[in-house]
Amino acid sequence: MKTGEIVAGIMARDNFLLEKLAALEHEQWVCLMKGLLIFTSDWDDEPDGAEIRNEDLRRWELRMKKSYSELSEEEKRESRMFASRVMTVIMSHMAEAGANPVTGEEE
Repeated sequence: MKTGEIVAGIMARDNFLLEKLAALEHEQWVCLMKGLLIFTSDWDDEPDGAEIRNEDLRRWELRMKKSYSELSEEEKRESRMFASRVMTVIMSHMAEAGANPVTGEEE
């Protein structure tokens, strides 16, 4: 079985891990956005090439106040997309190292 097939199978079965990683991705996004909003609040004028629309800021501020479980399905899907990338890297690394991605034991 190829690494990609193993990863796809685990991701299809392990929705619990995907949701945990997606929640973590959301928490990381909130931290990033808080820093960005603090940084941009000090701007007197927009720096060259930077433009943040007020509607985006309002949407992000509302989203930052939500826990992962409170997100809409669309918002959760965005976090799951990043979480699935993390799972792919982890599972691929384990398979390449000769470990069974399900058990973690060497094959």
